[in-house]
Amino acid sequence: ISAKIPSVSQTTIMHMLRNARTITGSFEEAAHIMEPLARLRVVAQGARPGQDVAEDFDKLIKALEIKGVTQNPKEFHKYIDGIAKGLNMYGDTLKPYQYYEMFKYGRQATPMLSEEFILSTAPALAQELGGSSYGKAVSAFNSALVNNVMKHSALKDFRSLGLIAEN
Repeated sequence: ISAKIPSVSQTTIMHMLRNARTITGSFEEAAHIMEPLARLRVVAQGARPGQDVAEDFDKLIKALEIKGVTQNPKEFHKYIDGIAKGLNMYGDTLKPYQYYEMFKYGRQATPMLSEEFILSTAPALAQELGGSSYGKAVSAFNSALVNNVMKHSALKDFRSLGLIAEN
């Protein structure tokens, strides 16, 4: 892989492989996703020239596990492509670790969010709010809609926007 993608060293590939093994469950499965991950790492590095993205990238890999796409190769590749587009689009204002924060702090809402939302709208919101604030906002919104748990002032706002029926 490092011969195909010279900007990612053999040592870096080995580090990524070790981390990917923890999310896929086996060395063989991790080896299958290494090339797309290495290509994504190049994109992440390009968005932050001259900076070390190792820790950020480790968190990005963990984010993919939280979202639950690491066990489905087709879905995994869609997310890799979408994340690469987001990192390219927003440059250094959207960092790889913010995907981890989005998914981590999104809590129970994260698995229910559509691929389209995660790969198109969420990066814009995370870039603006930060990954953790985005995640907390999505979690609170989900809690309000699914669990009917919200502050009284939020209930008034929902009602004024026509999102809750008067009855």
